[in-house]
Amino acid sequence: MTAARVRFVDQTSCLLSQLDVEAPHSRGLLAALTRALFDLRIQVVRCETKIWDKSLSASLWLVEFDAAPITSKRRAEVQAAILNTVDASLVVSRPAARPAAAAAV
Repeated sequence: MTAARVRFVDQTSCLLSQLDVEAPHSRGLLAALTRALFDLRIQVVRCETKIWDKSLSASLWLVEFDAAPITSKRRAEVQAAILNTVDASLVVSRPAARPAAAAAV
């Protein structure tokens, strides 16, 4: 389990859905997030990001490829995909363990 938070911010009478993501920052995370959304056929209309103390905070305004609002059922699918993407980026970005020093013979 990661320390990531992924949530949709409810906004009445708005076609765009705001998705907030807070996660440990890793190289390429934002690119991986946008790729995951693209694979789900979700458009990112606007994005605001902040990176500080090895953390990433991103607000993404989203809509379906056909410009339709994102339904509540689809939101659950998007949240799961984003959490999986964050988990995968953390595994890739962890430094490899150093091999034990060879014993002197």
